[in-house]
Amino acid sequence: MNPTSILALLQLALSLLVSAQTNPATTVAQKNLALSFANQAVSISANYISQINNSGVVIAPATPTATTTPIVNPAPATSTPDEIAPVTKSLFATPLGAATNRIKTNVDDLAILNLSASPAGGISLTTLRVTLSGSLASSSFGNADVKLLNSSNVAIGTLAPVTCNTGPSCVFAWSDFGSNGIISAGGTLMLKLRIDSLTNTASAGAGVSAILSAVIQSADDLTYNTAVDGSGATVGLPATAVPLVLNSVSYSPGT
Repeated sequence: MNPTSILALLQLALSLLVSAQTNPATTVAQKNLALSFANQAVSISANYISQINNSGVVIAPATPTATTTPIVNPAPATSTPDEIAPVTKSLFATPLGAATNRIKTNVDDLAILNLSASPAGGISLTTLRVTLSGSLASSSFGNADVKLLNSSNVAIGTLAPVTCNTGPSCVFAWSDFGSNGIISAGGTLMLKLRIDSLTNTASAGAGVSAILSAVIQSADDLTYNTAVDGSGATVGLPATAVPLVLNSVSYSPGT
C-alpha cells in the first residue's frame, strides 16, 4: 500500500464509523462491524507507518537560484554554508505510543519529526501544517490542545487560529519559527507533536473507540528556506512524499 491508499482507508473507516453511530436505524451488529473495520484500518496504517518510519522521506534538491552555487566542484575556501546550494534533505516521522486502546491524557505525544539538512548547507523551517482528523476531535478542539515542541519540550512557532470543521478535521499551521527553525549544515531539527486528548475531545459511545490521524497532506504543508538567514528559495516537499501519515491511533472503547 502507499500513503494515498492508507489515507483513503482511514477516511472510509471514519465515515462508516460516524455513520453507524449517528444513524438511529443502525443495529448493534452493524455498529460492531463498523468498529471492527475501523480498528483494522488503524492497525493496517500503524503497521505501514512502522515499516517506513526508519527509511525517511528524501526531499529533492532545491533548484539553484542566482544567489546559490550548485555543488559541482569543491566549494572555495572562502565559501560559507549559506552560500552553498543544499543537495539533499531528509524528513523522518516516528509515531509515538500505542496504536490501539490508547489512553486519553492531557499530555499525549503523537509523533516525532526529524528534519535534517545536508552537510552542504543549512536551512530554516518556514511553515508546517498538520491535519488532525477523526472522531476524537470535537468542534471545540483547537489551539490550546495542540503543541509543537522542540527537543527541550519547549513550544515553538506561531500557531494560526484553528477551527475544526465537520468530519471533524482540523488543520494546525505553524510559522514564524525564528532561530528555533534553523538547521545548520549536517544538523537535525527534532519536532514533537503533542495533543491534549482528554479535555476538548469527543466522548465515544459504549464499546466504541474514538480514532485520530495526524497527516502532512500536501507538498506545501512543510516548507523551508534554503538558507539559514532566509535569503534563499522557499521550497516544499516533493509531491511523491505526501500524504505523510505521522500517526493513526484509536483510543480505549467508551472513552
